[in-house]
Amino acid sequence: MGIIDLSEDDPANPLGDEVILRYLEKCQNRYSEGKHEALFNSLVLCAKFQAVVPEWAADAIIEGARALKSGECKDFNELFGGDKLDSQRERKRETRIRENTTKVLGMLMKYRCEGGGLNADEAFGGISDDTGLPRRDVEEIYRRFGKWVKEIPQGNPGGVNYGFGHCEIHWARRRGRPIL
Repeated sequence: MGIIDLSEDDPANPLGDEVILRYLEKCQNRYSEGKHEALFNSLVLCAKFQAVVPEWAADAIIEGARALKSGECKDFNELFGGDKLDSQRERKRETRIRENTTKVLGMLMKYRCEGGGLNADEAFGGISDDTGLPRRDVEEIYRRFGKWVKEIPQGNPGGVNYGFGHCEIHWARRRGRPIL
């Protein structure tokens, strides 16, 4: 589960210390609401941005270690909210969708420009066969990101050059910073 959302931040300074501190505060609020996976997310943020682990998270980890040792907490899944996390199958599907979104959107756009309709069997089935993705993944990519494709006139009668942009920002890990 990703917790960094650029839509809320100043695009000129998306990775400034204030932004990381704000996300750590969001993690704390979510953890206080009983969403224990926020503790793991805060540790990942601290590792990526070489930030000091906040006091609330350090306290939760120390308390969790005590609970594990005493048997009050059965395992790390319980400590970090494993019961609230997506299943491994769902996480693998999300990765598959994320890694193939650009390819599927490009194929849908090309299919539409070449005169194809958005009949599910023809469009989604064909793309599924060509990419090796399950059809339901192709349909999910269309549902999430590709509804604009139906705005392209079938067969592109105007001869317009269509294009789209889709990107994923990779967060570089900060190194050499003692603290925020």
